Amino acid sequence: MPITMSPLRYPGGKTSYAAMIYWIIQNNGLSDCSYAEPFAGGSGAAIELLLKNQVKEIWLNDLDISIYSFWKAITEHTDEFLTKLKDTPITVQEWKRQREIYKNQDDDILVLGFATFFLNRCNRAGILMANPIGGIKQDGASRIDDRFKKDKLAVKIRLIAEQKKRIHLFNLDAIEFLKKLNRLKRKILVYFDPPYYKKGKFLYMNHYRHEDHKLLCKKILKCRLPWLLSYDVRPEIAEFYNNVPFYLNKLRYSVVTPSIGREWIISNLRVPDYLEIVEKDSDAK
Repeated sequence: MPITMSPLRYPGGKTSYAAMIYWIIQNNGLSDCSYAEPFAGGSGAAIELLLKNQVKEIWLNDLDISIYSFWKAITEHTDEFLTKLKDTPITVQEWKRQREIYKNQDDDILVLGFATFFLNRCNRAGILMANPIGGIKQDGASRIDDRFKKDKLAVKIRLIAEQKKRIHLFNLDAIEFLKKLNRLKRKILVYFDPPYYKKGKFLYMNHYRHEDHKLLCKKILKCRLPWLLSYDVRPEIAEFYNNVPFYLNKLRYSVVTPSIGREWIISNLRVPDYLEIVEKDSDAK
């Protein structure tokens, strides 16, 4: 499991995709391009590409106001955020307070952004609506602060904030964000990582229904920009993207218990040889 440069833990996080995406950039005439994620989430790949100077700038969008608030807070209110990080106790009592802020969707960017971050670091698998690591009673082997190493997190946040002029943040529906990207006169690679078709409603605030996935497909296939898409292996997705090459990738997941999962990579760009093209009808089981 790669060590992410993102301060967020995210279900299905894609830090491990950064090397693959950089290979695609280098082998598809996209050097010195900008990079965009309509479903930013933890932005593991985007942050790594940015901090390694493998892309010119990043355009991050998330419809979830809490996730957007986190990224906005650490880039525009960095010192205040780091002060809260330093001074806030990591306890179940504080967890309950931060959870109420999150549930009420406070409209203060700094307050909501920090509450989102706090829950993400304290909660089981980083799922914002989950219980804290070790449970409410803290009577297990794990503890609520096991994933909350303040010094290391502060370093990550500071490094990202130093690059804020190269980070563009949006709180839009993914399709509206794609329209904005299409109007830009920039060389941009767009990586779509939408909510999982099968388990998205259990993991994300803004999950998709069948018709949402179908509409997104129509918009992606009309996109004028170079694009890459990842999805859980489902026959419905095979039907949507029937005329586009599919590749199989294996990922290590940590939601509930560590396991190896399968994802599809869908793109009309050249991809690394280790991604084997698959027959969708036979593999969508």
